[in-house]
Amino acid sequence: MNLNLVDQLTLLALDDEKGSFVADSFEYGIAGAILLELSLKEKIEIREKIEVRSHKTCGDILLDHFMDEIRNSKKKRDLQSWVQIIGGNVSYIIEETVKKLIHDGILTKKEEKILWVFSNDKYPTLNAKPENELRKRLNDILLNDRKLDLT
Repeated sequence: MNLNLVDQLTLLALDDEKGSFVADSFEYGIAGAILLELSLKEKIEIREKIEVRSHKTCGDILLDHFMDEIRNSKKKRDLQSWVQIIGGNVSYIIEETVKKLIHDGILTKKEEKILWVFSNDKYPTLNAKPENELRKRLNDILLNDRKLDLT
């Protein structure tokens, strides 16, 4: 299964059993993951200002959405500006990423009620294999000096 950086970060931010996010504010990390993913796919180039390198789609709803935002921006912006703009859309990012992970059979959606009135969606893990492989790879990199492979 080929998970992009946004998918991976989302899996790490979710409690596997409870299905709730353990990282309350990770909007800047997730925004950085989107920009890095676009850079790795050679859609943008990060210089003083973010430069569009390709007008082809990524084939991913979330990445294509932000690629369109960057491409259609009236002015060129620096990395910090784009991190803030993209991070401000964290609800949309989580919604799209969770939808994708549910579709891929990694997460499931469980609706809970608070005070029998308010809905509170949880996303417990259905298939732990992708996250376990990710954790193993991260441990190998951090603890066993394995080379980092971003491809």
